[in-house]
Amino acid sequence: MRERTPRGRTRWQPSSVKMLLERAERLGLMPYESSQDQM
Repeated sequence: MRERTPRGRTRWQPSSVKMLLERAERLGLMPYESSQDQM
């Protein structure tokens, strides 16, 4: 996939992924239940 991080790096930190998932939930782009199943 090779998606760059918001700061332009190639490695994603777990905290960055968590922040983006939480933002997507707040904006209604992702249902709450689906993100909780993966943790």
